[in-house]
Amino acid sequence: MNRDLLARGAGVGLVALGGLITYWAVVQPLQLAQSGAAEISFELRGLFLVPWGFIFGLLYIFGGEKADTLVRQEGQPRFTKWGWVISIGSAAIGALVYWWFTTQIAAMGYVQA
Repeated sequence: MNRDLLARGAGVGLVALGGLITYWAVVQPLQLAQSGAAEISFELRGLFLVPWGFIFGLLYIFGGEKADTLVRQEGQPRFTKWGWVISIGSAAIGALVYWWFTTQIAAMGYVQA
């Protein structure tokens, strides 16, 4: 199979995974809070994975095989310098998502335990 097409397919999978994690980690707890549930829980890792899935997914969708050579060392599962930069940037965006989410939950009267 064409490596470029395979990389783009992986990008679609990552965006889909990002969408599922967004629902599970952000939307569902917010809906519970808005409905007045006595207690809600959320997964911290999920809040940080949301931007990672979307950023890498979009990178692979639009970049294809070139994106793979940009972020991954040839024939190895290790990141290149740019892969680390993008991952750290995604983690920073994840921190912003966490801050926004906890601010929204606190505004609805919930206290983080």
